[in-house]
Amino acid sequence: MTKELAFILGLLIFLVSLFSLSLILRNVLSKAGVKKDARWSIVLFWLIVPLLTLITVVGQGLTLLIALLGFIPVLAACGGLLLHNAILSHKKNRETPA
Repeated sequence: MTKELAFILGLLIFLVSLFSLSLILRNVLSKAGVKKDARWSIVLFWLIVPLLTLITVVGQGLTLLIALLGFIPVLAACGGLLLHNAILSHKKNRETPA
């Protein structure tokens, strides 16, 4: 297996896991009574990853460029949220009679 294929496969598995964990977290939050802000709470939850990555990078003396990889879950969660909001607003505009 080449390095590129391994990287793509790992990234794909990571993004599927991220999506699955976000759905589980959203269901847990909605059952707990957080209805309106549940999606933004998920984005805030994923901010833990960059913090832990930064602590690891600083503790082991690695380059700070690696710390930027910790923002992938946050960017994916924000992108998913923005995409979901755009789709919902587009559906509302179609359903509203002119």
